[in-house]
Amino acid sequence: MPKQFIPLLGKLSTFQDTLLRLDPETFDVPTIVTNHDCRFLVKEQMVEILVKGETVLEAERRDIAAAIAVAWELAVARSSDAVVAVFAADHAFVPHSSRSWLIRSLPTRG
Repeated sequence: MPKQFIPLLGKLSTFQDTLLRLDPETFDVPTIVTNHDCRFLVKEQMVEILVKGETVLEAERRDIAAAIAVAWELAVARSSDAVVAVFAADHAFVPHSSRSWLIRSLPTRG
């Protein structure tokens, strides 16, 4: 199992922790870029933490740039002033009390 789906530092995986770090006042539902092999893990872990989102599959393994471009197009189609950010799901931020400093510092909609 890829490391981003393993709960290494607590009860949640770093993937789940990344999703929970997103400020819902700033971001719409997340668009998850993943590969064909991990698509079910992504959905399962999102359901576990009650997070809804879209999934974009990479055309080929490690072809992340094209998948990010598609995710950007989907976000802009939903809202022309969409805030688009790319986060790696295999990074840990500790302590949790300060984990959202960057995300909360982004401009809000409206």
